[in-house]
Amino acid sequence: MNLEEMKYLYDSFVIEGVDSKLDALKVGKKIEEMDIADLGIAIENMPRDVQKVFTNLISGSINHLDAFINAIERETPE
Repeated sequence: MNLEEMKYLYDSFVIEGVDSKLDALKVGKKIEEMDIADLGIAIENMPRDVQKVFTNLISGSINHLDAFINAIERETPE
């Protein structure tokens, strides 16, 4: 992803998440899902030490994703 695409994505997320706490949490969830997917692709054919770092980053993103999902459930009206 180039700088222009990153700026567009950032601006889109800001617009998408600005109206409410729930919207912001949903953006956070999307970002973690993107991180997990990107790291999963990047980890292939990497040296073992880099794979370990990426695996740790994926684990952290999964934890963050779980936290966002739980927060979204708490904020979602029944």
